[in-house]
Amino acid sequence: MKRALIIAALSLAALSPLMASPSDAWAEQPEDSIAAAAGDAEVLTAPEAERAKFVAIAIGIGAAVCCYATVTLIKPKLGYDDSLDVFGVHGIGGAWGAIATGLFIATWGVQDGVGWGAQIWKQIVSVAFTAVYAMGLSFIILKVLKAVMGDLRVDPENEHQGLDLSEHSETAYGPPS
Repeated sequence: MKRALIIAALSLAALSPLMASPSDAWAEQPEDSIAAAAGDAEVLTAPEAERAKFVAIAIGIGAAVCCYATVTLIKPKLGYDDSLDVFGVHGIGGAWGAIATGLFIATWGVQDGVGWGAQIWKQIVSVAFTAVYAMGLSFIILKVLKAVMGDLRVDPENEHQGLDLSEHSETAYGPPS
């Protein structure tokens, strides 16, 4: 039951960015919300075809630099608990991808009356809104899970022993010490 609730919470959190823009913006421009939700997976479709390879390389280099810096420099400095580097890779990489959509937007993708700077600003606002929304929804989901299941952390001895053994009765890398 505990694992089913965790899987359900993670599934809801994964879907939440699709609902992360104000209702009137979603009705007028659903592609902005989808760009923020899809992050760097969507961003490679925006550039013009003849320069797509170079734009893809630039976006990839930017994503690599941003994600690597977050995982190796910022995470140790701030000391937050993210063993799978989800925030550093998906959060920061997705934010970069959404902003890069505005940086490298194709000329046919810009609407009448919307300039390059205005499009970048829309992407930044979309990323900020998605981040606040995702954090708020995650907080609510965790509070509900805590109310249903109790403490969300394992006890210190199980954490020291390793969750592979204590939760799943298996060892990943050999016998426990």
